[in-house]
Amino acid sequence: MKHTLLVFVTLMFLLIVPALADEAALVALPANDFADAVLSTYGAQGLAAEVADALQSQEDFSSPEGFYVADHFCLAVEGDGAEARGILPLAAPLSESAVTFGVACAFDGEMHWFCVPASVGGDGLLDASVDAEGVRLMRASETTLFFLLCDTSLQSSALYRDVDFGDCALDGYYHSLGDDYMLFGRGNRARRTTAKQYFEAWDALVAPYPEYVTAEDLGVSSDGATVCRMYTFRPEQATGREPKIIIVSGQHGYEKVAPFGLYYFARDLLEHWQEDATLGYFRQSVTLVLLPCMNPYGFDNFVRVNANGVDLNRNYDLNFGVEGVTSSGTEAFSEPETSMVRDVVEANMDAMFLIDFHNYGQAKLSSNDPLNTNWHSYNELVLSDPYYHLMYDASLAHIDEISAELKAEYGQPASVRLGRISTLNSPHPMLRNWALSRGLMAMTFEALGGFSDDRYDNASFRAQKANAELIGNWLRNVLRTFAEAQP
Repeated sequence: MKHTLLVFVTLMFLLIVPALADEAALVALPANDFADAVLSTYGAQGLAAEVADALQSQEDFSSPEGFYVADHFCLAVEGDGAEARGILPLAAPLSESAVTFGVACAFDGEMHWFCVPASVGGDGLLDASVDAEGVRLMRASETTLFFLLCDTSLQSSALYRDVDFGDCALDGYYHSLGDDYMLFGRGNRARRTTAKQYFEAWDALVAPYPEYVTAEDLGVSSDGATVCRMYTFRPEQATGREPKIIIVSGQHGYEKVAPFGLYYFARDLLEHWQEDATLGYFRQSVTLVLLPCMNPYGFDNFVRVNANGVDLNRNYDLNFGVEGVTSSGTEAFSEPETSMVRDVVEANMDAMFLIDFHNYGQAKLSSNDPLNTNWHSYNELVLSDPYYHLMYDASLAHIDEISAELKAEYGQPASVRLGRISTLNSPHPMLRNWALSRGLMAMTFEALGGFSDDRYDNASFRAQKANAELIGNWLRNVLRTFAEAQP
């Protein structure tokens, strides 16, 4: 038996080693001036058309026309093999589902284009190979340029939703139209406002509009007493193809100013929709699924965690148990609150996107922290997915617009930018990351706990009003960006 096994291993070694020796290593090098010049000449979109013209005579060629350049660098071959293969890093990781087309140009005074089969792995790295003819061209050239082309069509994204935006009138900035913002108090009184009182305010607000708003019990929260509620705002003429948006708020109990702002936005939507074009569009053309307070215990006790000491936004079923994450619970969805959110998301997978709505910290911002007035948090997928990237574009526009408006209306310093975008968050078991893993576009939106010059340390009336405007205008900017991108 041992002799037979030894013979088998020896034969496999004799077969595999020559094959490995016949394959050279493909190595990525930084883009040189020539590579940058080629890209600059044709442009990120135009290069695909040039490649299509150069390669159309090749057998089994599939045109990359309409693709854009996702990355570019130089290639080299190391070793004596007739063919070459390499695992190559990318400047910005692409998703495994990205539709890609690799192409190289060997330059020896003339440009010789050839295809480079390439696919993105689960680790975000590029697995690329070059056949014998390509290796020959590379060895005979002064330099070899590589361009990774990616499909730009929105439909190529797993996050894509076929949405009918209707008559999208979303150019005007939304200013909250309420007479006062005193219902939940400010400072210490706001801290003492209970989840029961908060839900009672919602119930009273929506009661006159049964044809538009449906209120539902989701279940008893971890405090064993308070029932979490969901409010669905559905246009009376809904077709099922209008934009549907899920907003979850209050997962961190001491972040009360975001839930307060969400209430005042809903109040405007119910009571003032005929006075504002943005509100009118939402009222007639958008379905909103609102979970405004998903941590009643934390809300009542002004703490981050729920009654079981669990950080709810670390209790989702993606990378659960990752090193460095504490207070995440015994297992994914161990908490009643996150189980409720999961069930709502899974029942609404036709939603266009989800917003996890927070405010930054439990108190007003410090004077040297203006960027956290309006923090948009994504993961790396936003850089590579063509559909999701539109939300990133909307963030850029939103932050510019909001910065100008908050300076004008709330007297914030003219020299600062009031907002930031992050895209490299750790893969914690958060709602946003879990929703994305399920195929639903999602982001975390951190509004403000208070302006640095507020008299009250927490939940000033003007901060509550500003948060209504932050969430309302964020919805407006996202929908406008996606509507304009529709074919």
